[in-house]
Amino acid sequence: MDVPKYLGGAAVTAVVAGLLTYLGAVIIGGIMANWIPASYWPDHGLARPVIDAALWAWTGAAAAILAAAVMWALIKVTPVPARFFSALSVLAAIGAATAMLTSGPWQTVILPAVLALIVVMVIGSLTALYTRYTITTPRRPQ
Repeated sequence: MDVPKYLGGAAVTAVVAGLLTYLGAVIIGGIMANWIPASYWPDHGLARPVIDAALWAWTGAAAAILAAAVMWALIKVTPVPARFFSALSVLAAIGAATAMLTSGPWQTVILPAVLALIVVMVIGSLTALYTRYTITTPRRPQ
């Protein structure tokens, strides 16, 4: 394994995930502030959602670092790490979306759940891709 390239891929994936999550949070905040009338929230007995884009960005970056650590462990202990990582990525995407969807009224959680699903899928695909290009196979003896 080419460790410097692997760690570089993990770092760049963390940056991409952080930026994607930040941008998504800003867009969601804009939608909730500009496209949904201010009277909607009290009329339906809901508190107006507070979107902390910086916190979401750090969470996305941390998720990418966690994905790199999980992939590293899978490489060390399993015969087919990419298959197991793909399965774990699908479970993580479903889990993240489900956790968001069950955390409050649908009006306040649907957009964050979609963002979580997108971010987890991007992290999973980028991690699988840079891992594929950094694993080296030993040459067979002749």
